[in-house]
Amino acid sequence: MISIELPISDRLSAETVEAEIAAFADNVTRFRAGQVEAREFQVYRLHHGIYGQRQPDVHMVRVKIPGGHLNAAQVRALGDVARDHGSGRGHFTTRENCQFHYVPLEEVPVLMRRLAEADLTTREGCGNVVRNVTGCALAGDCPAEAFDITPYAKLVTRAFLRHPEFQELPRKFKIAFSGCEQDCGLGAINDIGLIARTRTQDGELQRGFKVMVGGGLGSLPTAAAVISEFLPADDLVAAITSILRVFNAHGERANRMKARLKFVLRGKGAAELRRLILAENPALDWDRSAVDSSGRGQQQPEQLYQINQAADSHQSWRRRNVWRHPETGKHLVWINLNVGTLTVRQFYGLADLLEAYPDLRLRVAPSQNMVLLGVESADLGNIGQVLDNLELVRPVAGHVSDVTSCPGTTTCNIGITRSQSMGEELTNVLASERDPELSALSIKISGCPNSCGQHHIADIGFYGKSQKVNGVALPYYLMMLGGGVGPEGAQFGVPLVSVPARQVPQALLTLFRHYQQHRLAGEGFRAFCKRVGSPSLKQALQPVLDPTLLGEAARIDWGETQPFALAVGEGECSV
Repeated sequence: MISIELPISDRLSAETVEAEIAAFADNVTRFRAGQVEAREFQVYRLHHGIYGQRQPDVHMVRVKIPGGHLNAAQVRALGDVARDHGSGRGHFTTRENCQFHYVPLEEVPVLMRRLAEADLTTREGCGNVVRNVTGCALAGDCPAEAFDITPYAKLVTRAFLRHPEFQELPRKFKIAFSGCEQDCGLGAINDIGLIARTRTQDGELQRGFKVMVGGGLGSLPTAAAVISEFLPADDLVAAITSILRVFNAHGERANRMKARLKFVLRGKGAAELRRLILAENPALDWDRSAVDSSGRGQQQPEQLYQINQAADSHQSWRRRNVWRHPETGKHLVWINLNVGTLTVRQFYGLADLLEAYPDLRLRVAPSQNMVLLGVESADLGNIGQVLDNLELVRPVAGHVSDVTSCPGTTTCNIGITRSQSMGEELTNVLASERDPELSALSIKISGCPNSCGQHHIADIGFYGKSQKVNGVALPYYLMMLGGGVGPEGAQFGVPLVSVPARQVPQALLTLFRHYQQHRLAGEGFRAFCKRVGSPSLKQALQPVLDPTLLGEAARIDWGETQPFALAVGEGECSV
């Protein structure tokens, strides 16, 4: 039996962290010796962010990056982990975590200590706990933000990490912050979404948050409901505590597939859920009618920055990836990763860069990319050259070829298709797209319906599935259109058609050309799809939906060499 008593106070001390790592090492030894049951150890390691993967006897390690913030020492520590314990790569997720794969269990305690030295942890990266607290990547630098949400994301992280009351929630619990009404932090699809707002009260400007609860994706996507238009920032931790207590009391525990807060919202309705939360702490100020007085957030953040112009070898990169702040004159630089991956050499190169320019700030974004904030004009040339040497100068910020993808069957037990490989293929296929309307679209891919790649909130989303043709199982994707998150909340993509995996690139290009040939003057892609309707779009795609046109090649998923075989193992998402 595993029994670890954590002190209620001083939950973040070095002594507590070291005791926890030592206990983990001891329990690995006991598990290998058969002294701890497999199921019990599974729950235990998930609490520590150690997740099973498709390959036997190796694990995925999920490192939490609160608010997406990384300093030089942390980037170097992640590079050490990639070099010494994983596959030579780190994978950044849509929840601003960094995941390492193929890690032997016995190496995890050493890895944990290396991370702890840099103030990083895997604790509660998985399991039925409060997960990594995420935030808008431009926090502190965005002209549209009401205020910088960074200190509040850190406050919430500290408040609930190892919190003894919330170690056995009905299911995982996700919190996200955004600095403006555009909700770039994607609060509308989280259990709690917090959008920064200000108001004037008694002649003083007061900080607070719009509070949304019950959002989520997966097999039943749900938009979070607004329960407060303005919660004073001083009440933030108390309010989250109340929401967690309601979830603990009313969340489903018998049926794990219906245990998320979104099902409490669906079952009780927004008004009753709000009443239950208020009943937990009647003293909280839950203003439902306050109006944001900041006057910000009505434009997309990228519309407020100035595009940098330069006649040099990095001209196209500067025009797309380098944005100038209209007030400070400093720049931000988007670092677009290839489907969220970073190599050891790139980790170390970025760490060197941050050490050479100590005023720079590095963030991980929900788009699986990174951004450098606070770049001086005089330093742009040198920084661009450093990134170029690291193969991190990709002029694709906000471009359709910057595809988001989960790992899929590369490592995931419940993956159906190799979504990451398809993401890489689409990145190459779409690199030359120049149509302004098409090049601004977003594409997100998941290897199964669970939406780790957030396919529900993309202009064009795909999720992996298996479909039989003439009695043979083939890799397929369901194409969805029209998803996104913005000032009006979350909109979920509508299913259009199932596409054989090998024909997805051609189907996408066919859809694009159909739009170009039949759009009205000034008509955007979404407006076009709505006007012509699904039947017309399906008809246009029919010539590229027949897998028999490819023969045996239709059986080979992207990134694979052997014929497709549906092999879905036991997932640990709901353990």
